[in-house]
Amino acid sequence: MKQANRRLLVALILLLLVSVVASAQERATPYIYALSNPIVIPPDQTSGTVTLVWDGGKDHPYAEVWIRVDQNDETFIVEQGKGTRNEKVEFGRSYEFKLSDANVLLASVRVTVTHEMPDTQSTPVSTSAVPTPSPDYSVSDNTSGGNAPRVTPSNFAGCWTFSGKGSFAGAGLRCFKQEGDRVTFDEPIFEGTVVGDTLRFKVKAGIKSTVYAFRSGRFQMDMSGKKFVGSVNATLDPDDNDYPVTATFDKAFSVNDKSGVTNKNAPKVAPSDFTGCWTFAGKGSFARSGLGCFKQDGDRVTFEDPVFEGVVVGNTLRFTLKAGNTNTAYAFHSGRFVMDKDGKKFIGSINRSLNPDDNDYPATATLDKSFKRPDKD
Repeated sequence: MKQANRRLLVALILLLLVSVVASAQERATPYIYALSNPIVIPPDQTSGTVTLVWDGGKDHPYAEVWIRVDQNDETFIVEQGKGTRNEKVEFGRSYEFKLSDANVLLASVRVTVTHEMPDTQSTPVSTSAVPTPSPDYSVSDNTSGGNAPRVTPSNFAGCWTFSGKGSFAGAGLRCFKQEGDRVTFDEPIFEGTVVGDTLRFKVKAGIKSTVYAFRSGRFQMDMSGKKFVGSVNATLDPDDNDYPVTATFDKAFSVNDKSGVTNKNAPKVAPSDFTGCWTFAGKGSFARSGLGCFKQDGDRVTFEDPVFEGVVVGNTLRFTLKAGNTNTAYAFHSGRFVMDKDGKKFIGSINRSLNPDDNDYPATATLDKSFKRPDKD
């Protein structure tokens, strides 16, 4: 009997201790967490949903949940001591959810959003067969060493219409050049390497400033080869996700144009001829000046002897202020003109920035009838 009472007493003491410890933990450790973190969304989507779970404990029945997006101010979500809630999150943005009571932080959780990678089939290999990863984005990243088959890099050559956030996406159109797995663009402020279907790039070594706020990026090509998704970043890390962007292959940029960038044996499309004097109409001092005469040598164009210079790709001329020139008679510093099929008129815009693909002042032009182009050989 005494032994039975002793066992009962011990059991009661243990039960009491467990209860006290659990109660103490509940009071001492409020929490908030995400059921899934990071949030993984399909490559063709830009947003997803995070499920939050929180408990302020018995001491905080009126705890509040707040959200901070990127570096913006915190925003109130709900006052509820304990609960679950779904919140929308977007690719390329950083999130911090905070649980607080009377301006006292109780707990917090950071949530990131990433794109899922396409499914790949792999076979088990011994650890000795795994090559040492190459730093950053080197040419050797595109090979797996030994006798393993080389994966052909996706072709990013051509002109692409962008959409998304940031000045790069807002520019609307960008043209890339590719040689093998190496890609450059903006003559060539940026350079990168394609590994499989993914291009990683950053500012070319030695360049300190550009017309953009970003310094690197990562683009993943769709299986069709006609669109890609990714991000451009303020840092030099291509795998950051500061500003999400999407791009589609520009229909005005023909297949021959694209192959001509990368294949020396492929037929190239001759650049449109912007030679001559043009009567302009539109907004801005350049358009109001009425007449502008261009000189062209191959795909290179200059005008105003020659304050401005540019390159013609297909039917599109992009130009900027010539290096070393800081002052002109005009308020603009760059532009983009698209030649009509008849070669006697074009449309486009002139811009205050050094980004030819901005659209500050629309302009149209027709070839001056008094100007006769010289005969071509």
